[in-house]
Amino acid sequence: MESSGPRYLTAEEAAERLRVSRNVMYEALRSGRLRAIKLGGWRIPEDALHELENQAPTKTGSRSTGKAPVITKIRR
Repeated sequence: MESSGPRYLTAEEAAERLRVSRNVMYEALRSGRLRAIKLGGWRIPEDALHELENQAPTKTGSRSTGKAPVITKIRR
């Protein structure tokens, strides 16, 4: 039986999909920069990852805004 609700990923799965380290992912989760629930471990809705991927990084960085950047992807 398939669920029609949102698909949730573990922190490790989300980190792999975004190509960031687990430490970066856990920091984003602890700080609230990435929408998730904690249910026997972190569960991240797939649409939260899409929202994060669609955010354009700013060139101003954290100093001018007072906030840390969400998650930056390093592409090789």
